[in-house]
Amino acid sequence: MGPMKLYFDIRDIFRAPRLALSGKKIMIMLRGTLIGYAAYWICTAISFTLCGYTLSDMWADYGLYPCLFTVVENAPWYACAVFDLGVLLLIISILDRKSVV
Repeated sequence: MGPMKLYFDIRDIFRAPRLALSGKKIMIMLRGTLIGYAAYWICTAISFTLCGYTLSDMWADYGLYPCLFTVVENAPWYACAVFDLGVLLLIISILDRKSVV
């Protein structure tokens, strides 16, 4: 692959992902992010349930990205521990370097 002609305008925006990462790396990072988000959401849903919220209340109040810190004054320690586990799993899945080739 020879040198690529850059125009330094709007046309180069669509080439940026191709120049920065291959499709394989983008898909691996997407997979890690989705797995981490799923683990985070499950742990957060469990922690909200331990605080006395229902899943429908959690969904109505916080939507796609719930966070326990907004209700932390009412949260018991074990709900905070489950939430922290979800955050840790999200960070580990995003920063996993073994899966990015």
